[in-house]
Amino acid sequence: MSSRVEQALREVVAGSWLETPARFIWKRVLGRKTQNDVYDQQTSAIMKKVLRRDSNCVDVGCHAGSILDEMLALAPDGTHYAFEPLPWLASALRQKYGTRSNVRLHEMALSNAPGRATFHANTDHPGFSGLERRDYPSEKDRVEIIEVRTDRLDALLDPSKKIDLIKIDVEGAESLVLEGARECLRRDRPVVVFEHGVASDRLYHAGTRVVFDLFAEAGLQVSRLEDYLSGAPPLSRDGLVAQIEQGLNCYFVAHP
Repeated sequence: MSSRVEQALREVVAGSWLETPARFIWKRVLGRKTQNDVYDQQTSAIMKKVLRRDSNCVDVGCHAGSILDEMLALAPDGTHYAFEPLPWLASALRQKYGTRSNVRLHEMALSNAPGRATFHANTDHPGFSGLERRDYPSEKDRVEIIEVRTDRLDALLDPSKKIDLIKIDVEGAESLVLEGARECLRRDRPVVVFEHGVASDRLYHAGTRVVFDLFAEAGLQVSRLEDYLSGAPPLSRDGLVAQIEQGLNCYFVAHP
């Protein structure tokens, strides 16, 4: 199969219900790994390195709950906060975790202020949904404009519970999430695995330097996932900018 065809197929299934079975076929039948598979494995390795049985975690952009499942498996005695703004995904999450007393599920988009906001819900590729409209895998994608609740992470956490790990996957709105989590970042200095790319600057006018500085003011450094796992030095501000501008990586980890 040509690389052009492979890329086209990835774009069609990315973020849709087809993504999980497609990954299974890609790995089990064709014996291949996608870049997202590598990121998922690295994220899992970071959680195994960081979490204890009683660790408390935050999953921002919970989607179907795959990362939350790992948080619960590795830290069954901790309290875990999950945030998902898409109503149909939030409903499925409530059914999935409704009996788990240590899961705090919120149907909302984390931001830097409480209120209501319009949200672009991509019903064909939910993983591409966000507060701002972005480029989608297909021009035929069905996108509904809905209204969602917003709030700051700091307003929703129990300050007596130290947060050990946060995952952020919000299609470019990570600066808004971080602005609303300043107290938690400074107080707990958690490990933060986050997606970040050019959409942050293009859609939210908060580029890589802003994201880097938000972590730096909380005393957190930023590394590539593989560098953190291997103990390599963190990225400088310019180093992180180069990663984004050159399209080298889109997943990173902030850490003490």
